[in-house]
Amino acid sequence: MSPPLSPELSRSILQLLPEVLTVTDLSTGRYIEVNQAWTEVLGHAREATIGRTSFELGVWPDISERQALLDELRASGSVRGRVMRFCRRDGRLFDAVVSAALGWLESTQVLVMVVRDVTEERRLSSQAEESRLWLGLLINNAPVGILATGLEDGRIAQINQAALSMYGMTGEPADLLGKTGVELGFWRNPEERRQRLIATLGASGRAVAEHPLRGADGIDRWIRSHAVRVTQGGRDFVLSMLEDATARHAMESALSLSNERFTRAFTSSPAPTVIIDMAAGRYVDVNQAWTDFTGHRREEVIDRNVDQIGTIVDRRQRDALYARIAVGESVRNATGSYRKKDGSVAEVLASLESIDIGGQRLLLATFVDLTSLRTAQAQLAVREQEMLALIDSVPVAVASIDRQHVCRACNRSYAAIYGKEPADLIGLHLRSYIPDLYELSLDYFERAERGEIVRYERSHDRLQGRTLAATLIPKTDATGAADGWFAVFNDVTDDRQRSRLIEDERQRLSTILEAIPDVVAVIECESRRHLDVNPAWSRMFGYTRDEAVGRTSAELRLIEDEADRQRVAAAVAPDDGFADGIEVTYRRKDGRYFTGELHSTMRIDYLGRQAWIVSVRDVTRRRRDEARILAANSQLEARVTRRTSALQRANEELEAFSYTVSHDLRAPLRAIVGFSSLLKADHAGQIDEDGRRMLDMMQSAASRMAGQIDGLLELSRLSRGELLSVEVDLSALAQSVFDEIRDLAAPCRVTADIQPGMLARGDPQMLRSLLTNLIGNACKYAAHVAAPHMRIGRNDVGEIFVADNGVGFDARYAGRLFEVFQRLHRADQFEGIGIGLATAKRIVSRHGGSIRAEGLPGQGATFYFTLGA
Repeated sequence: MSPPLSPELSRSILQLLPEVLTVTDLSTGRYIEVNQAWTEVLGHAREATIGRTSFELGVWPDISERQALLDELRASGSVRGRVMRFCRRDGRLFDAVVSAALGWLESTQVLVMVVRDVTEERRLSSQAEESRLWLGLLINNAPVGILATGLEDGRIAQINQAALSMYGMTGEPADLLGKTGVELGFWRNPEERRQRLIATLGASGRAVAEHPLRGADGIDRWIRSHAVRVTQGGRDFVLSMLEDATARHAMESALSLSNERFTRAFTSSPAPTVIIDMAAGRYVDVNQAWTDFTGHRREEVIDRNVDQIGTIVDRRQRDALYARIAVGESVRNATGSYRKKDGSVAEVLASLESIDIGGQRLLLATFVDLTSLRTAQAQLAVREQEMLALIDSVPVAVASIDRQHVCRACNRSYAAIYGKEPADLIGLHLRSYIPDLYELSLDYFERAERGEIVRYERSHDRLQGRTLAATLIPKTDATGAADGWFAVFNDVTDDRQRSRLIEDERQRLSTILEAIPDVVAVIECESRRHLDVNPAWSRMFGYTRDEAVGRTSAELRLIEDEADRQRVAAAVAPDDGFADGIEVTYRRKDGRYFTGELHSTMRIDYLGRQAWIVSVRDVTRRRRDEARILAANSQLEARVTRRTSALQRANEELEAFSYTVSHDLRAPLRAIVGFSSLLKADHAGQIDEDGRRMLDMMQSAASRMAGQIDGLLELSRLSRGELLSVEVDLSALAQSVFDEIRDLAAPCRVTADIQPGMLARGDPQMLRSLLTNLIGNACKYAAHVAAPHMRIGRNDVGEIFVADNGVGFDARYAGRLFEVFQRLHRADQFEGIGIGLATAKRIVSRHGGSIRAEGLPGQGATFYFTLGA
């Protein structure tokens, strides 16, 4: 068996742990050990922590959380991964994951707790989630296909709707996640796919390629792929951006094969396409998609005049488009009407281009049936609404607005801005529900329609005083034409308020700097340049603020002596900056010199910049005065030494007196009590009733005297002991004292109302003694009334009070209550020795406060006290 770790090694390991680790005495709640991470995270030094409780340090902002943790520990012995909130020394709160267990350290049961600060993790997680939602929003609505597959296994990790359409598939992208190209019929086997991809990507891990594809719908397409090899989570993926190059392939084939006009690429194009000789006005060629769309057979139209076939409904529009083509212009997505063979008219989008085949200038026209396109748009709107439903609970407001400025889809956060439900806004024009804001925002809408991502802010009465940051993200339809935008709104009211608070803080700091009579400068840590100086600085050195700001001390020649510059540079280091009382010879603008005392703060954040606050005091006159005082100080020191020696002797005599009281005076009392007890026991038959009564009185008097001796010693200790000053929860302390007194005096009928949230600074042990005396007094003198009750609280002037409904006292003798051995009630009525209230007064006096009492016979008593600042 390995030997146990030494205490020194165990403590070293504990200090190396990156998480906060504490060991607490379970019975007292006092810290036994903490590690270095405790000091770094909570700000309390180890020596200021050991022996104190979490209540004294204010670690738990919610005491009930700690009690719930203790209850669970007592029930199960350990707790893991519970998220709780803690308070740093500077008052800042933070969230942490807590794991705790009960154990034994020698004979003491202890609570061992590990605390890991997760505030930053939660913030980063929130940002990551927001980024994930944005990424999903953009990927799902991207006009190009996006596909990510595992390099080794070929499984689909991401695919958007555009890629799904290119592969001729229906359904949702999520239906394909986890499937492979082999399962979908794109590859014969996985190894063939893997080897071809690796060969294509090469050493650079990037490739651009085009390949034919027969989709699941049976239509042949050409796909242009921009692929890159990426690594994510230890796995290699192929990320591809896909474009449908079918129409372009058809045009390129027609242009490159002027003698073979009937190529497979042209005839198999899914878009209705024609080649027209504009000069002769006749059809040169049409593809299968065109014949399917119009109902005309190919042999019916080849070499025939366009007007004879009658497909063009508006000839003036046709001639206008031809005129644009004739001057070298291309036409994209022109709206028009097209007549089919059966006489029906269809709305189409036409794209026209002038091409050269075999030296002959021809017109290539491609059509998109708007009927099917609008059906696709309707399906897209449904998908957009489904997508928005996924983020319906997100506080970011999102809406899809088409190019007619009609709301096509929105989530609840967007509708809530206008006090509506999503169903109330879908299909409405923006002008109908934001008539005033609509006119103000038209310029932003037009910029988004031109393909620009637009960001702006809006504050308006309709928004109930809130400020919204708007982002308009352009979107396109299936043809690539502008199709409105996504509107994303964030409530930035609180951010703007914080910005105003920062500006107010800047103004406040400037005002304070102006008003400070001392010489003060603000110096940037990195550049050592003056960020600001106050009027007192300008008066001392002779430079105006404009002359000083932006320049260093060296440029102003404030310190000419090299040794002085070295001492200042060493003290005001980049990672420290704190300097206290460095004497330097300074030079004013007019060339006069003076001795200055330099003080600087630690590195602070000054309106977003790291800076030091530096003050300089002219100590030239003080140094002359100090020289004169130095001689007098030597005489004063001699007198202080003599008086210190006398005070030390007096303290030693007081210690000796305390020892005498504690030991020598107790011996006779013990003898009196002992011999009287023996006399009663051994000679009980020889002593009459009167004698036994006198022996009882003798023993009672001796016991009272012993109690008085103890009280005097306690008063002496209170006068000499070290006084701590920490924040104490008087409400919790009073409740603890009352519970202890009530338990010791069981059965006890006294009830108490204790005001919560009473905090004060002082010595915890002395304040416990103070409350023990006052609460014990109230319990004792109220015990004999019908419904004994006390109240403990703080009044409007800040006094802490302990009030009871007991026997009270004559107010004429209130001043005697706090004197040693002074009592206003007989000993046979209420027990006591007259030390408790004197002790209470001594404790209050040690804290720089005052104590007083009010009361009336039969109407109770109230004791008020304050503790100094």
